[in-house]
Amino acid sequence: MKSGFCLAAALASITCLMSGCNGVSSSDEQFVEASMPDTFLSFRMYDSGGQSGRRQACTATIRTPQGDVNEVVVLERGSGMVFDVAATRDGSDWTITSEGTAPTDENSPVFRYLLVDCVSALEDKYRAEPYGYRSRQSPLHR
Repeated sequence: MKSGFCLAAALASITCLMSGCNGVSSSDEQFVEASMPDTFLSFRMYDSGGQSGRRQACTATIRTPQGDVNEVVVLERGSGMVFDVAATRDGSDWTITSEGTAPTDENSPVFRYLLVDCVSALEDKYRAEPYGYRSRQSPLHR
């Protein structure tokens, strides 16, 4: 019985790898793409871990007139769920992957809420940094 399960799991993994499956549904991929500001070059959600337990952390590389800036935030509030999703800009397209906890149909709304919260927190943090206001208009302004 165990060998049958292992065989099925191995076949599912191989099929997933061959088909380009990355654990993130196509609708969640579209949501991630639509949520990314034009100035974000990359974005990642991950578990900050640490002493306080599971907390959603996010990082982004932001293109600015002065060069690329890396910002990191840890969300103060949340659902207790964390996701490990990465998005990388390739021209005008995004490549979205997950090598950890990817959203499922059941927790997709929580994932989307945390994603929007992360993007907003990263934008707010960037605007608050001294280099964020060298020009009067923030490059994150849409």
